[in-house]
Amino acid sequence: MRVASESNVRRRCREPERGVLHRVLLAHIETFVERALSPDAGHGLPRFVERELRRYLECGLLARRVTRYLERQGRLPRAHAPVDAD
Repeated sequence: MRVASESNVRRRCREPERGVLHRVLLAHIETFVERALSPDAGHGLPRFVERELRRYLECGLLARRVTRYLERQGRLPRAHAPVDAD
């Protein structure tokens, strides 16, 4: 069995923004979080769940992917944080 070295592996760029889950979550995340945090929702929503859902939505943003790529290539310092347009 041959094991490919890291330099020989071609990584496929995932494009979650093309998937149904990404589109539905993007359209409804605020409503979901609001309802999950309402007093009559039961136990609420663990913070890590909301954080991971929002990170998943960010991974589909081209600007985020380019920033991560440049950081890995050493062309952008790791401490650099892109400014959101909000």
